[in-house]
Amino acid sequence: MFACSGIWKAQADTLRKSRKETTANTIKPYGTIETVPSTQLKIGDRCVITANEVIPGDGDVIEGIAVVDESAITGESAPVVREAGGDRSAVTGGTVQGAVENFSAFRTASTLAGATQ
Repeated sequence: MFACSGIWKAQADTLRKSRKETTANTIKPYGTIETVPSTQLKIGDRCVITANEVIPGDGDVIEGIAVVDESAITGESAPVVREAGGDRSAVTGGTVQGAVENFSAFRTASTLAGATQ
């Protein structure tokens, strides 16, 4: 039990560091894309995530399909599928979008990812 707590702390530290260094491609009015630091995301912002990019904040897939590597959080090496409209649409900031041709858009949903209201 005590040995595992160090692993989880290291994973949490890694995710916090990635949040500070991650950028987000936000979708602005009229469909323009603006790159901003992920720490400036606000709840409700829409972002585009392409293959092999770090997901910049907690949110939900609202368009497309994401194959997400959640191993930094769960320890599970197999990627998980997240898709719009399903009960499995939530994505976690700091995880990585897998190598998928389609892009995914997601809406930030939580202040846990550093999003502000």
